[in-house]
Amino acid sequence: MSAKPKERIKRADKADFALTDEQAAALKPFSEDVSLSKTVGRINDLIDSDIMKKLSRKAVVEWLLEKGLLHEVIINGRTHHDPTAEGELLGIKLTDYRTFEGNMVKLCVYSPEAQQFIFDNIDVIIEFASQE
Repeated sequence: MSAKPKERIKRADKADFALTDEQAAALKPFSEDVSLSKTVGRINDLIDSDIMKKLSRKAVVEWLLEKGLLHEVIINGRTHHDPTAEGELLGIKLTDYRTFEGNMVKLCVYSPEAQQFIFDNIDVIIEFASQE
């Protein structure tokens, strides 16, 4: 007797991203500086992505821009998001350049404190993302 293959749900049919209070309380930052993608990945690890849409990195970036913690910079025709002075105080740090898809890009990392700030504001970020 073989296991029945899991039926794939189309993204449009998935539930919107949400966390329970228990899931939100379980969010703990990495002990080191990490990328925003890794921070958002930690959030998305708490949900069942087979039935629920993931929180996008873009949604968090848009919220950080709105809060004045990041600002847009255009370099060689590409948009980058650098920390503002307030973002730097929070622990968002501009590090070095990395090669990504053949292009040099700046890399921002988020301190454990900056990660915790995102986790502490997850409900506000989810609400903000739902209005986008």
